[in-house]
Amino acid sequence: MAMEAGSIEVLDDETHQGSGLALALYEADAGTLELPKVPSVGETGRPYRVERPATQADVEQVRAGRLRALREVARRANAYAGAIAGFLKAQAEVVRQ
Repeated sequence: MAMEAGSIEVLDDETHQGSGLALALYEADAGTLELPKVPSVGETGRPYRVERPATQADVEQVRAGRLRALREVARRANAYAGAIAGFLKAQAEVVRQ
């Protein structure tokens, strides 16, 4: 059975689609992230206050940060999957000789 490096992509709504080793690596790594909760506009709970409730700009900033973090995890997963699959393929060639 051949190992498939596959690939992973994070969509604008923070969902992901992928396959192979890249998908497995992404899901393992993304599962360890402690992403901030996206606030609701007008929210006054921490870190916001009654005097300074969450604004639409706050919501967009948190969403953008979450998306950047998830896409960085995907970028690493794609790189690692390609490297691991290539390494294992090369090792299998050596064993066959």
